[in-house]
Amino acid sequence: MLISRALFHFILTNTAASDINLTNLQLEKIEQLGDVSGMNATLLHDTIILNFITDLGQSKNANLFNQLVLDDIDFSMLQVLDF
Repeated sequence: MLISRALFHFILTNTAASDINLTNLQLEKIEQLGDVSGMNATLLHDTIILNFITDLGQSKNANLFNQLVLDDIDFSMLQVLDF
């Protein structure tokens, strides 16, 4: 889920879609791996991804059609942490 969140931030940052709020799916207990507040975690995760894609398409701020110069793309949120 951390990977999905990092990818969401990457997309939001580089499309300038400042009018989209991310839903938090951070687990608080190990028991939530299969269940989050009575809902199947996999279905919830997939629903959040589909809603994100829909929100991005409806965003008034997102730059979805103009190609960015490679030097202008922010990759900082995709850094792998050392364990």
